[in-house]
Amino acid sequence: SDVYKRQGFNAFFPPYLNHLKGRFDGQVGGSFFLTEKFEYDVSTKLKGKNGELKDFNLIRVLGPILQKVTLLKNKTPKVYNFSDRFKSLSIHARSTTRNNKISKFELIGNNKDTSLGVKGNISMAEAKSILFGKLYIKQMGKDLSKMTGQAKIPFKLSGQGFSILPELKYTTVKLAEMAKRKVSRSIKKQIKKKVKKEGKKLQKNIKKEQQKLENLSLIHI
Repeated sequence: SDVYKRQGFNAFFPPYLNHLKGRFDGQVGGSFFLTEKFEYDVSTKLKGKNGELKDFNLIRVLGPILQKVTLLKNKTPKVYNFSDRFKSLSIHARSTTRNNKISKFELIGNNKDTSLGVKGNISMAEAKSILFGKLYIKQMGKDLSKMTGQAKIPFKLSGQGFSILPELKYTTVKLAEMAKRKVSRSIKKQIKKKVKKEGKKLQKNIKKEQQKLENLSLIHI
């Protein structure tokens, strides 16, 4: 395990990580080729603490989800507690001249007010890019949990190369499914509770009827 100052390998990360600062434990290794053009294949496993990710404008990318998805409109705070600083950041990725395959990107905000988890692929050649993730905003967590049973917002980003945009329908459908499952669990719980209550009541009535029959039998003997 080596310790890195995040500057020497900036070229092998997508633009949204170009201003990443801090000290990281982990490994970076791969191959570099210089034929007609410079090519590389680099695998990265890094974990950083108490660092800074400048110009990582999360709201600019995910803002439409918070503003336009119907189920989130009344839950969205007017002011977001986003900061450039983070408490922890884990990155597992394979970067080549053609693709950035992200198997793990987990960021926890400086005061644990936010968290972001992302997996997927970003094309370096203007081909198809798709990212799936979950966003947590502490200010929305309680309301979202009451509505869906979970505090994180699922999202999908897609597009060409780095020109990626959120798919609002994906978040809408996922939240609706989560809310439906929560209602279903609640109904099942209520039914189970009622059945248990009615079962006890039925057992009590059966015992009473049984006692009456036993008493009648004794009278006729």
